[in-house]
Amino acid sequence: MNPPPPAPPDHSLQRRLLIHSGYPLTMDDQLGDLPTGDILIEGSQIIDVAPSIPLAATWRGEVIDATGMFVTPGLIDNHRHLWQSLIRGLSANFTFGEYFAHALEDLSGRFTPEDIYLGNLLSCYEALDAGVTTVLDWSHALNTPAHAAAALQALQGSGARATFAYGPPSIQWWHSDGAPAPADVARLHAEHRSSDSLVSVAMAIRGPEFSPPARWRADLELARDLRIRVTMHAGVPGFHERAPSARLTARAGLLGPDLTFVHCNAMDTDDFAIVAQAGAHVSCSPEVEMQKGFGLSPLGSILAAGVRPTVSVDVVTAIGGDLLTQLRFLLQTQRAVDHRTALEQTGTPLEVLPTTTRDVLPYVTSNAAASLGLADQIGTLTPGKQADLALYDASDLNLFLAEPTAGLVQAAHPGNVHTVLVAGHVVKRDKQLVGLDLEHLRGKARHANRRLLRDGGRGGSGFRRRRLPAARAGSGAAPGGRSRRSGMVAAAVMALALAGCTSNGAEPSEPAQGSPPLQASTPAGDPVVEAEQAALAVYRGMWQAYTEAGGPPEADPDGPGLGAHAASDALRVLVDGVTALRDQGLVTAGEVVLNPVVVELSPEESPARARIEDCADTSGSSRVRADGEPFEDEPGGRRLVIATVEVTSGGVWKVVDFAVRRVGSC
Repeated sequence: MNPPPPAPPDHSLQRRLLIHSGYPLTMDDQLGDLPTGDILIEGSQIIDVAPSIPLAATWRGEVIDATGMFVTPGLIDNHRHLWQSLIRGLSANFTFGEYFAHALEDLSGRFTPEDIYLGNLLSCYEALDAGVTTVLDWSHALNTPAHAAAALQALQGSGARATFAYGPPSIQWWHSDGAPAPADVARLHAEHRSSDSLVSVAMAIRGPEFSPPARWRADLELARDLRIRVTMHAGVPGFHERAPSARLTARAGLLGPDLTFVHCNAMDTDDFAIVAQAGAHVSCSPEVEMQKGFGLSPLGSILAAGVRPTVSVDVVTAIGGDLLTQLRFLLQTQRAVDHRTALEQTGTPLEVLPTTTRDVLPYVTSNAAASLGLADQIGTLTPGKQADLALYDASDLNLFLAEPTAGLVQAAHPGNVHTVLVAGHVVKRDKQLVGLDLEHLRGKARHANRRLLRDGGRGGSGFRRRRLPAARAGSGAAPGGRSRRSGMVAAAVMALALAGCTSNGAEPSEPAQGSPPLQASTPAGDPVVEAEQAALAVYRGMWQAYTEAGGPPEADPDGPGLGAHAASDALRVLVDGVTALRDQGLVTAGEVVLNPVVVELSPEESPARARIEDCADTSGSSRVRADGEPFEDEPGGRRLVIATVEVTSGGVWKVVDFAVRRVGSC
């Protein structure tokens, strides 16, 4: 099905390594930190950690010089939707509703098993590159057993340690109260339960906030029968209030230390007390939570209740995959809350910060390991545990001279990660991932990304949504599967831009009357969908009409074509533009590629106004003299076009104003 990645390491081989003369931050309370220390590794295990480990003359193995490096346990992310790396950046400007509509509803059902494989592999490599050696794959686009198999295949081949949290096929589960857990959860768990496997199986369930009682209870009971861990989104504002997850699972006798609640922004002190009493876990995704409107991560309440916090990236559709950045966000936002509380209570900010960089490092190491049931294997640099380590180059300028925890939490980034080991195997060396053909993988991912963004459709959640952004200007097809050849027009935009012609955005006057364009009248179907289609149709029609008016010299700029698609300032600018061409003896030639996207509709219930943004590519267009004489035109390129389309008198959609920006504006 998928071309295999590089063969995963054979962890049965008894390789010997000595990490020599580093600065180990063991996260082990008994061992502490060693300003200068050695770590001896045999096979997949840590054998010894000490200030100096003498080696026998007969010892054979590799010595890694860690002089000037911080050495930490490999970082652990217990909540990341790995498949979404294939649509990285998609939701950088989305609300939670838009993310749900686009990523989950529109796109997740379009992912093939090959797409899931590519997304998971990319995410694992990104994690390893950033020193994250263990990740929980909160996998919720598993539309068939083949998708689950592909996800697991990528995890197994990546070289990372992973927990595969079998989640919902989004289109089916999120809208079907009765949809059961996939039948192959038990089978997959049986296949991956050996103690020496890097990949284990868990369940990612909808839980009380996103499914009815009979469903979430059955899911939890299945997980308990299989003795596997469970993770769920909980404490989500707007959902938590009607179905508080911690209270309901506790009341049902199903809350335990094998359960991790993700987000928890709407939980209160009573909720966290219930979580603490059960020994359950909480995972905060601070940066994404701020963007989605969940609020700040409730770290203060979590700590006050005695819960051991953990931190996760969540989605790389919105942010980067560096876990230390999320730890930094969590710490700094809590410090802001603590200062604000002190100001409100005493009139002055805090004199001493209650939470330090040292305090939070366990959130991505030992605490996170416990949340995955792996505290006896990873999370600290303790003899007998697995040799999952990350080495950070403390000579890099952003870390140079910094105390280790201060440098790691407040300044480190993936570029500082010099060496990474998983189960004693080196997966990153000298700041480069080992043994990978990343260019081949990037090529396959680019192709899949273009296809997904091109074909992205619509869901039915009721959230307000925007059209998917085009994958790349000029790539050959528009969102929704329409060919961009229909958006190819002659050098209309070029002529206007070079002439400095833009509408001024003033209130439109009474529109010129003309025959309505194709799909211009508001249809009787879904008003949002139909309004968007009508706005795009009239926008494209306007430029086609301008092309026809600006082409042959005998064309009439005041003819009915332009007036059928444009009104007010837009019509004036178009007519003036064609007239200016005629006065200069010029005509348009070549093609402009239109990539229009509706970015706003109003009012939401029954839209009568649309705002369109278009990254128009004018590089293939120009103005030429009508008599054939040479004319040196300015070079084209990608220009941002912003247009307003409205329903005018008679229920006809028309473009009422627009502006064309300079080359390079998009």
